[in-house]
Amino acid sequence: QGRGPEGIEQLFADLAATSQSSTSDDEDDENDENSNENSNENEEEEEEEEEEGSRDRGETPLGSEEERAAVDEANAIRDRGNTFFKAGDWDSAAEQYGRSVRRLQAAPATTSAHHQRSLHMSLLNRAACNLRREQYDEVVADCTAVLQQDAASIKALFRRAKAYLALRQYPLARADVTAAIAIEPDNEDLEKLASQISEAESGMQPSPAPDTTTTQQ
Repeated sequence: QGRGPEGIEQLFADLAATSQSSTSDDEDDENDENSNENSNENEEEEEEEEEEGSRDRGETPLGSEEERAAVDEANAIRDRGNTFFKAGDWDSAAEQYGRSVRRLQAAPATTSAHHQRSLHMSLLNRAACNLRREQYDEVVADCTAVLQQDAASIKALFRRAKAYLALRQYPLARADVTAAIAIEPDNEDLEKLASQISEAESGMQPSPAPDTTTTQQ
């Protein structure tokens, strides 16, 4: 039977209500997927890194599936490096961190914060190993790579300053530690390193500066 004007209006109202309900359900499903994805992100060992990760997760695109696979694999390799580092096996730790770096560098070119953060963590961990191995030029190279992307990285500035100090490149060491202190003026380790650089510049023999910043990431 044909519908009168009132029947047609009711039909349109019912269709509109059904469409709105379907859209709402789709949005709820998407939110559930995002929540699950965030909860499944790899958790870092250090509290500082967990806080940084919570700001990254869900707020920046993670890139392609291939890139995500590369990051996951690199993180697993870095974890093995952390195990060697804790055991004091600097050579094996540096090798694993190097493998992690190469895996990320072999991934498709990307500006994803997820990819860049993982790469920086592996570079900084390798730099920490190479400080202990007295491979100071390699420390400078890794920290410089991080600072080109993140000029405010305290760890990169601190470790590069220590490497410059060991290489007797005092003006460069002074520049790095000054930049780091400008970012964290109350950091006692940075103040100690600044004093050691001053002692070296004045011809005194500085005592070694402990690397008490977070190492494993």
